[in-house]
Amino acid sequence: MVSHLLNFSTVQDPRTKKVIKSNFFKVTDLDDDEIELTEIDKNIEIDLNLIVWVDIDEKGRNLISEKLIAIDDIVIAEVYSNVAIDGQTQLWFLNRIDKVGSEKS
Repeated sequence: MVSHLLNFSTVQDPRTKKVIKSNFFKVTDLDDDEIELTEIDKNIEIDLNLIVWVDIDEKGRNLISEKLIAIDDIVIAEVYSNVAIDGQTQLWFLNRIDKVGSEKS
């Protein structure tokens, strides 16, 4: 339904093995198992910012800890997901994250 309404595919080409996305995000939630990143993209004509729930593995925990990442931080992050045979992305993980600011008062 989303694919049809917004006129873009919600699945990857089945030949694609991994999807990598790099952009500016706001950290909107963070716990021991998952970080929620809301994409910051001022070029989108409609107010639809991508929200990515990224699972935190050992590498992700180390990156978040080293960079002192917290809720409301503005970050540049690279996230990746393997793609299943049907073209659906699977779990997302952090490949890189750097704090560039914060919205905290």
